[in-house]
Amino acid sequence: MKLKRFLLPIFTVAFLVLLTFFAVTEGYEYTEAELADEIDRLIRLENYDLSTLDEEGLREVERRTEETQHAIDALPAREGVYITSMAIICGFYLVAVVWMYIGKVRFSSLISAVCILLGIGTTYRSLFLLESSYTVMLCIAIAACIAVYVVWRRFPEASDVLYYVIVGAVVALLLANLIFGTEINGARLWIYIGSFSLQPGEFVKLLLILLGALSYRNMRRALIYCATAMVSCATLLLLHDLGNTAAIFLTFIFVTYFLFDSKKLSGSIIAAAATALSVAVAILPYAQDRFAAWGKAMTPEGSVQQADTIKAVIFGGVGGFGFDFETVSTYVTSKYASASDTAIAGIMATFGIPVMALVILAYGAVVIQPAQNRAVHPSSHIILIQISVLTTVQVLLNFLGSMDLLPFTGIVAPLISEGGSALIAFMSMMGLAGAAICPALKPKKE
Repeated sequence: MKLKRFLLPIFTVAFLVLLTFFAVTEGYEYTEAELADEIDRLIRLENYDLSTLDEEGLREVERRTEETQHAIDALPAREGVYITSMAIICGFYLVAVVWMYIGKVRFSSLISAVCILLGIGTTYRSLFLLESSYTVMLCIAIAACIAVYVVWRRFPEASDVLYYVIVGAVVALLLANLIFGTEINGARLWIYIGSFSLQPGEFVKLLLILLGALSYRNMRRALIYCATAMVSCATLLLLHDLGNTAAIFLTFIFVTYFLFDSKKLSGSIIAAAATALSVAVAILPYAQDRFAAWGKAMTPEGSVQQADTIKAVIFGGVGGFGFDFETVSTYVTSKYASASDTAIAGIMATFGIPVMALVILAYGAVVIQPAQNRAVHPSSHIILIQISVLTTVQVLLNFLGSMDLLPFTGIVAPLISEGGSALIAFMSMMGLAGAAICPALKPKKE
């Protein structure tokens, strides 16, 4: 029997044992100290001298007050919400394993890797405050993945009308972000609708993947795709979203190479776009600050966020902090954006090298499975290339950026970092990957 038939059962047992241990441990029960800290924070916010703040400051205090009150209300229910989320993820993972061994579906390893990442990400996020809204977002993301898979595997091509609708959707998302975006810490990336927030940049990446795929061997569409991608990069730079700009642009380079028959034309477009983007980055102060701080995390000129992350990884060691809540709180959960901007490094600091290795293996499957070029339709082949490149870029920017080995961009790690928009968008990409690998229709004869 081949070795690979033993590997998945071994990983499955280890994964489920690990999640079961995480679910029953008392480390996830809220403590009186946690509750006291949140109440103290709420009192300070309510007694803040609002007369010294401008309109933006007032909105920020109001937002933080609502978040703190919500945390106080949600803390007692955190353990129950966490176990419910674990049950959903474990059930989904077991379905994937059974699917692989009984149905022998070609992309089951992709599904299993996604489930592993979701499980580890949910476990890590429960150390902070796992809200019930995450379970809702997870269900929506899974539904989006299935819906995209079912639709795209039957209709891997699109008419000109649908193509222009997608272009219009990209433009609409960018305009909405420019007009209605809420600025937080200098970046205007979120649109708030009641208590929910939407990050349009995440869905722009998804739509650009479709545009790139549908532009194959069509000069007019390819030129429109290039223009749309560059407009997206320029807009996201203005919104101070350096991470998604880098992800879109690097994906654009690979796609453009395949879109045009003339390699000279491809090279010219890539060179022009790279020059324009470099000039834009060079003249934007916030981008200059990111590059100026690169490699200086442990100096006074460096980023405190990166310095805290590096210290956490060093002090966590090979085995991580484990379930010593006080230590985890000191080095990880109390630090800014540890659930999003520095999630992979935070997982390494908390759970150690073994879980980090599992994360790397899972991301490897997400990258390698699409890159095996099993696509039948040419457009699907382009989809797989983009997903592999985009995943690789996001993972490297999140981990290496947080460790100060690359400029810090604040981009989220797929399936692990906090963010409902990112979760839904990336799960939709996984649906596209599955449809590309296993289409329902055979390609038309040329």
